[in-house]
Amino acid sequence: HKTQYRDFIGKDPKTLCFVCHANDRSESGLVFADTQKEYKETTKQCADCHMSPKKMGVASTLPIDNGRAKARMVREHGFIGAHTTSMWEGALSLIGKKEGKKLMLTLVNDNPHNIPTGFGARELLIDIVYQSGSTIVEQKQISLTQNFTDKRGKDTIPHLAVKTSADLSIAANSERTFAVDIPKGAGNAVVTVSYRLVNDKIRTLLELKEKQWEEKKFITKANIRF
Repeated sequence: HKTQYRDFIGKDPKTLCFVCHANDRSESGLVFADTQKEYKETTKQCADCHMSPKKMGVASTLPIDNGRAKARMVREHGFIGAHTTSMWEGALSLIGKKEGKKLMLTLVNDNPHNIPTGFGARELLIDIVYQSGSTIVEQKQISLTQNFTDKRGKDTIPHLAVKTSADLSIAANSERTFAVDIPKGAGNAVVTVSYRLVNDKIRTLLELKEKQWEEKKFITKANIRF
């Protein structure tokens, strides 16, 4: 097919991304995803994470330059994102410390949009294993997600929702701290942060059986001693 240069691609490439990643609404008008609104200006562009680094290459649709293929700087157009496991490692930073009888866990997001983002019912999981030596004292899990209900108050998918629970995502260029009780006898906590494409309710509603929907994509891990 023919191609034509568009100036905004070079000057402000996120303009193209926000054609789709903005104002996802349910049938009733509920906005359940709006990466454009979340976005905070930064030197980091969408393509820096979601496409390959720039490299010299040619496009088959470009005109020949004096009998030779016209080279230019290009990126791979794989548009990696939430489905790509390797992309999640290190996407958030984790800081943990003991304050009194509480374990304070802080998730730091240095990306220009919220995490998670892009679709309703994405999920961050914080798994905590309290230990005393090699003995497990207690295990806890914190789910950071949104749940959606229809006009009857029943669980539903984002596209059919009239109401949603609070947004628990980590805002762009921001952080969020959680206080968790430390059980008696615990000497340390192994904390693992991971991501899932959708939460349990959506998997049940849509009968999603494939492994990818329940897979935990590793983000970061810390061993916090008390």
